Amino acid sequence: MVDSDYCMVRITVMMYNEPARLRQNPRFLLPLLNKLKPQAAMTAEHRPMALWPILVFLPICIGSNIPCGKSFFPCPNEDSKSDTPFVRESNLVLSHRIPDGLFWVAANEAKKEVHALFNYTDSGFTHSGHPLASSVEQWTQMHHIDRKAVERSKAAYSSIAITKRLTLLGLRERELRFGIMPNQVSSSIGNCPIPSLEVCPPTYYRSYSGLCNNVAQPEWGTSHTALSRILKPVYADGRVRPFPCCRQGFSHPECDPIDIPTADPAFRGRLTCLPHTRTLVAPKHGCALGPREQANLASSYLDGSVIYGSSPERAKQMRSFSQGLLRTYSSAGELPQVDSTIKCQIEGRCMLSGSDDANILPGVTALHAIFIKQHNRVARLLKEQNRHWPDSRLFEEARRIVSAQLQHITYNEFLPIMLGRENIKKYGLSLHESGFDSDYDMTIDGAVLNEFAVTFPYVLWSLLPKDPLFSQFNNPTKLYEVRGVESILRHLLSTTIAKPALRVNDEVKDEFLKDQYLLGLDLIAIALKRGRDHGVPGYTAVRAQCGLGKVRSFHELKEYFINDPKVEYINTIYENVDDIDLLVGVLAEQPIKGALFGPTMACITGKQFQRTRRGDRFWYENYFAQSGFNEKQLMELRKTTLAEIICANTEMQKIQSNVFMRENIFENMAIECRSSVFATPSLVEWKDLEGRPTLPVSAETLEKVNIICYPDRVTAE
Repeated sequence: MVDSDYCMVRITVMMYNEPARLRQNPRFLLPLLNKLKPQAAMTAEHRPMALWPILVFLPICIGSNIPCGKSFFPCPNEDSKSDTPFVRESNLVLSHRIPDGLFWVAANEAKKEVHALFNYTDSGFTHSGHPLASSVEQWTQMHHIDRKAVERSKAAYSSIAITKRLTLLGLRERELRFGIMPNQVSSSIGNCPIPSLEVCPPTYYRSYSGLCNNVAQPEWGTSHTALSRILKPVYADGRVRPFPCCRQGFSHPECDPIDIPTADPAFRGRLTCLPHTRTLVAPKHGCALGPREQANLASSYLDGSVIYGSSPERAKQMRSFSQGLLRTYSSAGELPQVDSTIKCQIEGRCMLSGSDDANILPGVTALHAIFIKQHNRVARLLKEQNRHWPDSRLFEEARRIVSAQLQHITYNEFLPIMLGRENIKKYGLSLHESGFDSDYDMTIDGAVLNEFAVTFPYVLWSLLPKDPLFSQFNNPTKLYEVRGVESILRHLLSTTIAKPALRVNDEVKDEFLKDQYLLGLDLIAIALKRGRDHGVPGYTAVRAQCGLGKVRSFHELKEYFINDPKVEYINTIYENVDDIDLLVGVLAEQPIKGALFGPTMACITGKQFQRTRRGDRFWYENYFAQSGFNEKQLMELRKTTLAEIICANTEMQKIQSNVFMRENIFENMAIECRSSVFATPSLVEWKDLEGRPTLPVSAETLEKVNIICYPDRVTAE
């Protein structure tokens, strides 16, 4: 769902709005994440597993199976106000008009600045002698920036540069938003992206990028657009403040390195800083002025893009264009195809999937392999039902089914463990046992929340236990061993995650992407920098916005934070309780009873997955003609479990029914894969009743055939 980018090698971005909160060096937060031994494993009553990385319309219906909701007919006493009202700016009256001359001066200065920005590059960390050369190259590859992203960012940087200049002259936010004529900014910039579609054509299948999921706002939730927010960004005065980069004599306005203390125990004086640049930005609609917003280069929807990619170009790389199948490396047991262009610890071994980080850990790669095999399995079963279907229809229908299964697994198995049953109910994330869903809301933007993007992935990283399997970055060698996928999955299924705490392993904190010779990066320091770079408000602000109460002092935190000696360091590192980084706060929170997340992280995640579901026109339970599943097909899809998919695509003989929980003989006992407990969804309901198109045969036609084929018989008669 999220692929925000840090161009760490070729610096091609600029414009800086410093976060107003304390810019405490993330490496000085080490007392909070010190090198204590990993916490004890979770107790028997609560043992979710480390398999979480999977992550991330009918013509005829029965009315009683379509519940009330925003999609069709309103529920009684339903509040007519939308959670996220949409106001067309064209209907607003201009006030406090900005003089044209002032605007054009700012625009011309911005053009010059952006031109200089995009003609500047640096490769200071790419030479082989640098101790971070390998890890930086791998990081850059995982956060690849394509040409479309660069072109769109030019317009965004122009808008930011104009905003900065007008703000320095004392103009306020309201004047920046409503004091300029419509299209004035886009016409002055010249390279403002024009929406590719004004009217969305009727479609049966999703686009790869998410385009036209929302027919009223076609670009909502699409790749290369901006992340959304719970709260407004917190930036300072918008002034550019260049930072000294990690190479002596080099500086750049967009370089934002992480300084390393001299006494840092991990680097021991070998480096003075870790390289880091700011996230690529995305333009607002019409290149409107305002604070910088970060780009998400992946589709925001839970649409299987991690498997198929977020662009037609990536999907083309993945497809075999034969019988609807994805390309695989058959000699290795139908593993994903190898991509020689990917930087890997073992050359020529990294695999191609829809996401650039598919090789980050063996467990992640194994899950990608499982779902690629699942796609091919579904495509073959569809071929058995409909032998006349062409490759394109087999592929798209298999993609549609697998995407629905990913949605079902995420909401039915994964989220209840993360959030707890109460929050599943609170945020409307419960699935229907039968019938359809009617809560699709066109006014909801499905874009990923910035608060979610800067916390969720790193909270999951913190749950990794100390284990050799979780330190093999970009090294899928184990998958090539005999029954390698099965071996990795068995390990994941039997390994208990770490207890939620304000901690991460050294492999993540100091040795991320490290190879056997050179140094690694600090993922948590990068994550903290990322939150500040994105202008994400601090922990107390987000907590208050979630309705969890305002924290006014460090002393009050004792009621909400875990009982851990490291938490005592917080008031010595931050000057004010409002300065606490969001990531630090959610890691330190006590988990909710029956959940892995604390209240604030549960709020962020609940809001995100509420948007992901309610803002998705192609959500698998929705009732819409043409693009939806019928009721019998939904009944089959609801049989899906991750355990069943693993059984169907591996040679494993036994598995626990809930693979997100560790096996135990009382509640989650391992069962034979051939057991009826694992009810494999049948694809009989996908049989095309129309069949192969045929021409009508009349009596006259039959007579002509007889004359041609049996002339002797006709003569005799």
